[in-house]
Amino acid sequence: MMTRIKAVFVPIFLSSFLLLTACSAPELIPEKFDATILKREQEKQSLSAHQYQLSQKARLLEAARPLLTSNTADCPQAQKYSLGVLLHRIDDYPIKQRQAITSLYSLDKRLQVLHILKNSPAMGHISPGDILLSINDEPILPEKGLSQLQAALKNGSAINLGVLRQGNALTINILPELICSYPVILSSSDTINGYADGTNIIITAGLLRFATQDNELALIIAHEMAHNTLNHVGQRFQNSAAGALLDLVLISNGIPSPLIATGIGAHLHSKGYEMEADLAGLRLLQNAGYDISGLDDFWRRMASLYPHSITHGKQNSHPTTVKRALQLEKAIEKLKIPETLSTK
Repeated sequence: MMTRIKAVFVPIFLSSFLLLTACSAPELIPEKFDATILKREQEKQSLSAHQYQLSQKARLLEAARPLLTSNTADCPQAQKYSLGVLLHRIDDYPIKQRQAITSLYSLDKRLQVLHILKNSPAMGHISPGDILLSINDEPILPEKGLSQLQAALKNGSAINLGVLRQGNALTINILPELICSYPVILSSSDTINGYADGTNIIITAGLLRFATQDNELALIIAHEMAHNTLNHVGQRFQNSAAGALLDLVLISNGIPSPLIATGIGAHLHSKGYEMEADLAGLRLLQNAGYDISGLDDFWRRMASLYPHSITHGKQNSHPTTVKRALQLEKAIEKLKIPETLSTK
């Protein structure tokens, strides 16, 4: 029996194979490249991607800085002193990217200045490419440089920074500025979103692209910052804990409660928290000197992209774009009235 099956199978297989080889194939044959050319192109694209990501991160931090520096009264428990610089060293990058990165920055294990935020204390004193050698005459250890710098800035006093610039050793005196210590992080997600966890402010790459104007980007940063300053994360946790306690009481009395009360507690007042963060964020924006005129249109643009949000807020935990736009429009009118009166 097996012999007969094999005898039938082999001709069928051969005929099928011949049929496949007779199928249409691409007429234009792509070029073949050797490993050297492929590696060179890979490095080229890696550098381009790095520079784009840096520009996006810089834009995010530039938009956030005025909010963090102008609203320190709102973050008394979360403050630090800053120079307004981004630093990097070769060990910060994946091994596969290091050769390309080194060619771009002449980077090694020492801390080097990558970017300087506009109007920061470092602007006009430090330059991109400067290599940090010492802080207050204490040599910087490459693997401990960031912690050394943070320790030197802790009390807000001016520091003497020894740097190497184009082969010349310089000593620069800089007075740091007080900021809210909420790290602003760029997420690679393409979703249009921002969120806060009580300590950090996270903005997605999708939101960064959607918010074409810097004051729109700052609007969302301010909203998330307000969640932190108002301790909304802590309040939600307390509500969730209260719900969990209720679940425990129900279960102990023989009433099934599969974390229902916990879920209700976690989302209790969530829409109210979002509206409060919108309003508080608007005040943070105004304190930072941003033009708040017309920012209510941000939510109308959002509605154009996500029509569902016109009648249903995101995950039912957020207000609709209709309510957010109208609330923001009214709040902007109220905040602009004192400005109008003062110019008369």
